[in-house]
Amino acid sequence: MKKHIICLMLIFICFHLTAQAAEKQKITLQLKWTHAFQFAGYYAAKEKGFYDQAGLDVTIKEAQPESDVISEVLSGRAQFGTGTNSLLLARQADQPVTVLAVIFQHSPLVILALTDEKKVKTIHDLVGKRIMFEKQSEELIAYLQRERISPKDIRFIPHSFDIRDLTEGRVDAISAYVTNETFYLEKENIPYQVLDPRASGIDFYGDNLFTSEYMIKNNPEAVAAFRSASLKGWHYAMTHKDEVADIIFSRYSSKHPKDFYLHEALAMDDMLKPELVEIGYMNIGRWQHIVEIYQSLGMLKPDFSLDGFLYDEKPKEKTVWFRTVGFPAAAVLVLTISIYLIFIFRRMKWRIAREQEIIAKLNETEQLNKSLLENSTAAIYMLKGSKIIHGNSAIAEITGYQKDELLEMEEFEFIHPDFREIAKERTRKREHGEYVPDRYEMKIRKKNGETR
Repeated sequence: MKKHIICLMLIFICFHLTAQAAEKQKITLQLKWTHAFQFAGYYAAKEKGFYDQAGLDVTIKEAQPESDVISEVLSGRAQFGTGTNSLLLARQADQPVTVLAVIFQHSPLVILALTDEKKVKTIHDLVGKRIMFEKQSEELIAYLQRERISPKDIRFIPHSFDIRDLTEGRVDAISAYVTNETFYLEKENIPYQVLDPRASGIDFYGDNLFTSEYMIKNNPEAVAAFRSASLKGWHYAMTHKDEVADIIFSRYSSKHPKDFYLHEALAMDDMLKPELVEIGYMNIGRWQHIVEIYQSLGMLKPDFSLDGFLYDEKPKEKTVWFRTVGFPAAAVLVLTISIYLIFIFRRMKWRIAREQEIIAKLNETEQLNKSLLENSTAAIYMLKGSKIIHGNSAIAEITGYQKDELLEMEEFEFIHPDFREIAKERTRKREHGEYVPDRYEMKIRKKNGETR
């Protein structure tokens, strides 16, 4: 028996050494801007070894004024890029790009101008002015059109990435990230104003990670590995801001002081919402909402489809597993299972005892959760289908019903009649992944007929 175990260990060691000896795949990530904290997750993934662990040798390239990140990726000079919602327009133009993950839940892209009564007071004052725009700024074009300003009436100038072009009067406004360029204006006490697309109802996603359909089809394991390692890097960066700011300053760009990167990092919290939304998460309903805005402005065709635009990680994960592990690992797995079966009966008692211990802990946790639910000051009820099967004291107090009276009531029964259809419609949209506001108010009708 000992010989069998030693043989198994040697097989595992040989397999591990073979995998380690395999040459790491070279990958290039093309950034859409110069080095900044807005790409912190990728630096963290590289410097903390997450890419190495995934078998990837990653080069991170910053953008130059003439750079076109989409062309870099589709040409194969880079395998991955950081993009914006403009990828939708590229997709319509038969450029096969696919979004892998959304990093910024809200776009920080704005138009920045100095506070000057003679030049720019409102967005409509941009007509005839010189505006320095970066590539992939179509959401700002949508903002102008939403405000009935024709792009033909603007003097667009290629972006130099230099804030001094604005402060020294060579241009009247610039496209900018509200998380970045404002640092120098505030530091120098230069009054400025932000023209934000959200003021016109354009609340798009911000930076995203994308690749080509060719890469997904021909190297799905590298796509899955790079995405996973990058998101791991993002989680690290947003919880170790000071450390990663040091890394950027010392290893990537000393063009800005460390304070600049920290300013950007703190401002990004509101754009990423990492405490509320998992980094990388994207909602097809919200993407469809962005599509509809572009369509309403004539920037996308009415029949535009998101098919193929959003990455589907689940099928790819299965492909990655079979391609990466292969026959040698399958042989090792069979041998491992064979030896495991020899010991399984001896371990049965221990497993049963362990499972009983886990069940006891789960029961304890369940009782604790019930206690927290019952004692919560928030009004909470649970549904089975459309029927209420449990409600805590808070919901009973608000509605005026006893808790046992709430049982088997319809979900919308205590919603005021004027708001029931709205509630049902929003529930339907949420169930179908469509866009629904994060917060909204409704009236309820209490048992005694009062409205609250």
